[in-house]
Amino acid sequence: MPIPITIRPRRFWIATILAMAITASYPIGLWLIVKSDAWISILKNEVTWSVYSLFLIPIGFGLMVSVFDADVFRRIHRAVTVLFGVVFAIGVVALFFAVRGDTRGVLTPDRISSSLGGTRNFQSEAISIDSCLRAGSTCTNYAALIAAVPQCRNRFANEYPNELRIDPTGLRPETLARWYEGATKRHAYFCALLNTAEQAGTELPRSAMVYIAQTLNFLLVLFIWCFIWLSHIYFAYVRRDLGDQALNVLVGCFVILVTWFPFRTYSEWYLWYGDLTHIWNYPPYWGLLLFAFELLLLYAIWVITRLSRITLLAAIPSVYGVVATVVGVIAAIKPALLELVFTLFSRLPGALYVILLCGVVLAMAVYSRALLRQSN
Repeated sequence: MPIPITIRPRRFWIATILAMAITASYPIGLWLIVKSDAWISILKNEVTWSVYSLFLIPIGFGLMVSVFDADVFRRIHRAVTVLFGVVFAIGVVALFFAVRGDTRGVLTPDRISSSLGGTRNFQSEAISIDSCLRAGSTCTNYAALIAAVPQCRNRFANEYPNELRIDPTGLRPETLARWYEGATKRHAYFCALLNTAEQAGTELPRSAMVYIAQTLNFLLVLFIWCFIWLSHIYFAYVRRDLGDQALNVLVGCFVILVTWFPFRTYSEWYLWYGDLTHIWNYPPYWGLLLFAFELLLLYAIWVITRLSRITLLAAIPSVYGVVATVVGVIAAIKPALLELVFTLFSRLPGALYVILLCGVVLAMAVYSRALLRQSN
C-alpha cells in the first residue's frame, strides 16, 4: 500500500526559526566573550560557524522536518523499527564521543578566557600571537615564535599528543617533512600559549566558547546523522511512493549538507595559517566525505529510477552537490589547488564579504521557498 509523504511548510518555518535561535549562540557568544575587535575577523573567517551553522543548517533542518512522517515507522515491522532505533542510538553515542575528541585541540583566541590572573589578559595575548603569525616576517616576534617550535615539540609532544605530536607511521619522508612545515605556525601559536600559561603558573583557561562550540558541533553531527538515517529508511521503504516533491526536498537537504566541505576546508586553511597538508589526518572530514559519497550514490540511484519525471529542482542542486563533494576530494588529495582561491577570499573587503554572504543565504532561502511552494 502506498505511503504518501506530504510536505508541511509550517513545520519548516518553525524548525528553521528554532534551530537558528540555537545556532545564533555562536556570533552572540563571540561578540560577548572576545574583548576586542578581533571577533569580527574570527566571525568572517570561521565560515563553518558564522555562515554554514548559523544559516544553512537551520534551513536544512527545516527541510528535513518538513518531510518527516511518523506513519512510515508505524507501517514497518516492529522488529525492524526496533533495529533501526538501536542503530540510531549507537550512532548518537558514537557521535557524542567523536565530538568530544574533535573539540580537544589547540584553543583559538575566542576559546581562551581573558582571565589569567593579575593584570595579564590571556585572550589578548593569544590574539597578539595569532596576529603576529598571520603577519609573517613583518612582525617583530615572528622569527622567535617559529624558532621556539622544535624545542617545544620535543618538550610537550607526549603531554599534548593531539596538538603537537606528528605520527610518522606509514608516511614517506617528503610527506612527513611537508606536514612538519605546514604545522609550524599552528604549533608556534600553541607553544606560545603554553609558555604564557607556564609563566603565569596556570593551565590554559577556557572560555564559554569552548562549550558553545561543543554543543553546536554535536547538534550539527546529530542533524547529519538524522538525515543519513532517515534517507536510508525512506529509500528502503517508500522509495517508489515518496513523490517528486518530497524527493526534491530531500535532495535539497543533501545539497545543504555537502556544502559543509568547502566551508570546513576554508576554515581549516585559515586556522592552520594558510596550510592544508594536515587535512588528510582529519578523521571527521574523511568520515563525512565517505557518507557524502554514499548518499550521493543513493540519491543518484533514486533519481535515475524516476528519470522520466525528474525536475530542475532535483537536477540542478544534484550537480551542485557533486561539485561541493569534489571540492572535499580536492582538499584531501591536492590541497594546493584551493590555496589561491582561499587566499583571495581571506583578503576580501568587509563589504564584499557581506554581499557574498547575503547572496549565499538568499539563494538557499529562495531555493527552499521554491521547494515548499510545490505543496501549494
